[in-house]
Amino acid sequence: MRFAPGPHGTRLTEQAGRAPLRCLRSFPLGGGEAIAQVVHVGPGMMAGDRLTLTLTAEAGAQAVVVAQSATKLHAMDDDAHAEQTVQVRVAAGASLEWHPGLTIPFARAAFGQRVEVDLEPGARFVLVERWACGRVARGERHAYRRIESQVRVRVSGRLAYADALVLEPDLADLPGVFEAHAYLAAGVAFGVSAAPDVAPHEATPFGTDVATVPLGTDRWALRALGHDGVALQRAVTRRVDAWRSHAGRASIAWERYGS
Repeated sequence: MRFAPGPHGTRLTEQAGRAPLRCLRSFPLGGGEAIAQVVHVGPGMMAGDRLTLTLTAEAGAQAVVVAQSATKLHAMDDDAHAEQTVQVRVAAGASLEWHPGLTIPFARAAFGQRVEVDLEPGARFVLVERWACGRVARGERHAYRRIESQVRVRVSGRLAYADALVLEPDLADLPGVFEAHAYLAAGVAFGVSAAPDVAPHEATPFGTDVATVPLGTDRWALRALGHDGVALQRAVTRRVDAWRSHAGRASIAWERYGS
């Protein structure tokens, strides 16, 4: 997916996909910004899946990309796993947000993900991932085999941020990971020069805790834990909307575009 500025706002100038990943057309958000959805046309990720998503924002483009629904990681044989690579490139003066939604690992699932982000100076980028400990309503807590997600952000080719989320059933509830919660969120924002309009740490109903940590003059890290998936989503959305407000962008009716 490639976004470029046009006379009437940002346009999705290039979209090419092959099942199970598809892209829907973009929609204008106002202020020159556009939003587009990534759709997984199958029931979820299966053993042996190797998916690659490439997102590019050219200079002057302002784009938001969301996953239309939660990603389900299905049960797999002991010698099998699924992989996903996300490649993001944002030019100087461009803005791109990637919101993959909630990932739900089923029992016996194994999954590895790499998110590689390359930013030019003056680019704005936001990423927020949400993870469930399993199918909570079915009594599955940390019944997967292994989940791993690595995020690297480079500015002008130099590493500026790296994060590794590694989930193993015997260790996932330890401090610094799920801590006996059911849902976890992790995110990063570049090109946000002012503090969010909410407190750096916020305790919300349903046992949800959200914290934003400054990593520099224009970048932030986000961490959140919660017992209720909807409450966690809403708390994280408030932080994202605060980041958007400081960039001169309006809040988004997220429920219209993703889960």
